[in-house]
Parts: sequence; C-alpha cells; structure tokens
Amino acid sequence: MEIFKLVERSGSLFPYFDYAHGFGVPKASFFFKDKEKNPTFKIRKVKDSVLVEIIDKSYLNTGTQYMFMHVEYDQFNYHKNKLKVLEYYETIYLHRDIPYVINASQYKDRTLRFHLNGYTEKIQL
Repeated sequence: MEIFKLVERSGSLFPYFDYAHGFGVPKASFFFKDKEKNPTFKIRKVKDSVLVEIIDKSYLNTGTQYMFMHVEYDQFNYHKNKLKVLEYYETIYLHRDIPYVINASQYKDRTLRFHLNGYTEKIQL
C-alpha cells in the first residue's frame, strides 16, 4: 500500500484528483528531486464570489490550456470518522485573459481545489 501511495503522490496533477484524470501521469522525477512549483494562478474571495486569476497570461496564446477544479466536502461515517468526498469536478478551458468567477454560496462548506500547469491551490468556503 505504501508503494501505491507513492505512485499517487508522483502524479502530474497531485494533490488535485478527479474521477476522469485521477492524480495524473506518474513522474519518475518525483522520486529523484523535489522542486518548488511556481504559482500559475491566484484565488481571491470577493463578496459572494471566488475569482481565479491567471498570473502568467503569456501561455494563453500558445494553444489549448486547461485548469482543473474539484469540489470536496467532509462527510462523517457511522464511527464519526471524517471522510473527504469528491462531489463535483470540472475541466475549465482557458482562452481569454479574464478571471474565472464562481458563485461562492453555491459551494458553502466545501473545499475548492484548482490545478494549472503543475501548481495546485485550494480555498475553503
């Protein structure tokens, strides 16, 4: 089971996951060097909205770019153990230099996790 967990952690999308892409493609470089990921976007909460803004906009013109989003919540089982449950996921096509806007009230008490070009960030609502 330890090896399985390491393979998951080596995925190109880790710690992001969904049921279509999983944790991404395992990378051998994970086992040899660990480099810091530069932020590719920032998340801001403004009133009742969540804004996801792309930091480096230069690659928007280089072809198809996708940002991945998933929504998870804590569910408690019969033994009062907390379980993370993936409720929803989405692949977002980036083609313009405008923030991605989400209605925060729609995801109350949820964790939103975003992934773009090797960088993952989350926000708890």
